[in-house]
Amino acid sequence: MVFCGRPSKGCSNCRTRRIKCDQLDPSCSQCLRASKKCPGYRDPLALMFRDENEKVLTKARAPRQPSDAAKRTGSKSRKGSADESGSSSSRSSSVVARRPEMISAQIRSISPALSAPLQDEGIRFFFTHYVSSSPKLQNGEVDCTKSSPQWSLLSIDPSFNNAVSSVGFAGLSNVTKDPEHAIAARKKYAASLRDIKLALQDTSKSDLDATFKSVMLLAAFEIVNGTSQSNGGSWGVHIDGAAAILKLMISRRPQGLPATRLQMMFVLSVCFKALNRGEQVPSSMHDWTRSVRRSMDPVDSHSTVLADIMIRCVNFLSTIKNASLVDSISIYLEAVECDAELRDWNAQLPEGWRHKTIPTTDTSEFIYEGHIHIYEDLWRARMYTNYRWMRIMLSQVLLEHQENLAMFATDETVQREDSLRTISGLAHDICTSISSQLTRFDDVENVRRQVPPMSGAFLLLLPISIAGSAMGVPESMHQWCIRMLEYIGNRMGIYRALAMVGLVKMQRGKWIPGNDGFHVWSGGSVWKSDALITSLSSI
Repeated sequence: MVFCGRPSKGCSNCRTRRIKCDQLDPSCSQCLRASKKCPGYRDPLALMFRDENEKVLTKARAPRQPSDAAKRTGSKSRKGSADESGSSSSRSSSVVARRPEMISAQIRSISPALSAPLQDEGIRFFFTHYVSSSPKLQNGEVDCTKSSPQWSLLSIDPSFNNAVSSVGFAGLSNVTKDPEHAIAARKKYAASLRDIKLALQDTSKSDLDATFKSVMLLAAFEIVNGTSQSNGGSWGVHIDGAAAILKLMISRRPQGLPATRLQMMFVLSVCFKALNRGEQVPSSMHDWTRSVRRSMDPVDSHSTVLADIMIRCVNFLSTIKNASLVDSISIYLEAVECDAELRDWNAQLPEGWRHKTIPTTDTSEFIYEGHIHIYEDLWRARMYTNYRWMRIMLSQVLLEHQENLAMFATDETVQREDSLRTISGLAHDICTSISSQLTRFDDVENVRRQVPPMSGAFLLLLPISIAGSAMGVPESMHQWCIRMLEYIGNRMGIYRALAMVGLVKMQRGKWIPGNDGFHVWSGGSVWKSDALITSLSSI
């Protein structure tokens, strides 16, 4: 079951005649004028998803020949598992066990009991790699029951359970190259889609919050699987489906009930999808940020203000992408206003939002130039990351268009230096903040005995890519960002990160040194990557 686009709400008579239906009650005007009985209107939400379980399962059952590397890896894994079988029964269910018979048994053994999700390799991999760092048990494993407030949802909602498992198995498959893991991922994906469709058949009896989270997880599946395309692709259609569900949730939300952080991050996801397609952000997103601001706590209230500003910025950048705004003066002045709003937002933040930059002797992959950022919490770090990459994009717009303006000819050099300095500083902050949003783990075999990485990996693909390809950043920063994307792709199983490496290199090649030593844009429009922000640890 996949999202099929937004269906017409009109009656069948108007759809047959291909005319606009005004949907009046009890009969539309078009049917009255034609002296026909109006058959009534459809529920669009129930029609926005199509069952394609059989197609997905057919793909999953298709024979796949593992590569030589995968065979070698699988052979080593089976040997290692046999060696450890007598030492600990718990290790036989390790997140990286590769025996096909074990995977099949674990998939069949899932039950509503609280301990059941721990038996699912996909769920274990998900909580170990993609959920915020959490307390460890005495044996070093992750205490998943304390790492997420929604852990119990795994035991009571099948669609959510299967969605989490599908994402985990997809990542595990990418790391181990085991075809059995890929088959398990597809089966879980298909099962979650089927459950979502059943839930949408009668929304009055469904847990829309759980359904919304499940659809967002399926969007994350496309990112992990590397199937999100530059035009939005399957990731985009899942976002469209989630938007329809969120709209229904909002209409039923009791007055004054606070919004969740997942909903906040979803609004930003809608923004980035609109930016990628050159579309305007739906007005409902702007209305949502305004309506929930008063009911949110101070920390999240500042986040809604940022989201509101970013909606304006995305709408502006989309007009550039779709060429509806081409006048350099108008573009320049609008970019200045948007950037000023972001700077004002940052200046008005309370002291609790400020971060500290401290030196470190840690030499892990996540450390940039020997320094790290310390934030009050992960949420503030994420909001700052969004603030920074948006300002980088606006500064690049200023650089691209200010050279066309004679009105700034006298101080063009000063303006360019200021924009380049802003870009370099913000890109440096993005790289330095990575360590506060990811935790190092040595290798997949030992991941059960390590503090888990934070799920910021999903949220960091876009800002890392922008920082690594921004105009004027040093080559060392560009190469560091490439290494980070390769690490996230190869070691954490998020294949979309590997696909973005080529985009970053291509974008870097478009900024060329000018005769005066400045970098200039060599052609094309300002680059916009896939919208990749899907908040998982807020689920």
